Amino acid sequence: MPSIQNTLATLAALVCLVGSPAAEATRMPLDPLNRIHAGYSTADRGAPGLSVGMDSRLTRLLNVDVGVFVSPFAHPEVAVDLDNDDPTDWLTLRHGIVVAPGLRVPHRYGQGINWDLTLRAGFGAIWLTNATETINPETTAALMPSADLLLRQDQFGLRLGVREVVFWTYVHEARENFSLSRTQLSAEGVYQF
Repeated sequence: MPSIQNTLATLAALVCLVGSPAAEATRMPLDPLNRIHAGYSTADRGAPGLSVGMDSRLTRLLNVDVGVFVSPFAHPEVAVDLDNDDPTDWLTLRHGIVVAPGLRVPHRYGQGINWDLTLRAGFGAIWLTNATETINPETTAALMPSADLLLRQDQFGLRLGVREVVFWTYVHEARENFSLSRTQLSAEGVYQF
């Protein structure tokens, strides 16, 4: 048989549950923020290229950038000496698809021109040409740590980026695997919406 104390405790809990107002947690709203960027890039050996992508905000500090860079123009010719050259000199970075989550350096925005510095750790697929082969390009996976600086006023801005493309590939002529690194630079126009 339930005691009076248990009955009163149950009744008090039921009154508190039914009689309490609804809890309404609020937070500052975070509007979606997307930035489209496109412009000039250099992939390897200073050959000109193009880059395009979209950066989307996940939180106040985290965002993700998805993009491509292509170098469809002629690259400088690479002389091949199979006996004396370093086999890594025969490889040229041409194109890439990039997914790069990033962490924005926190700071306050002011009036006029604002800036954002974002450090990224990305990955993607890249296309390489080998000066010793007639069948090109070769595809491989890559890690892509990078940083970009955005200068923006209202919806328009300029984004300067540097990306280190780190990859592993097999060079048939040398019959060996190599780990390599190439630098890719970009200067792009940005539209924010």
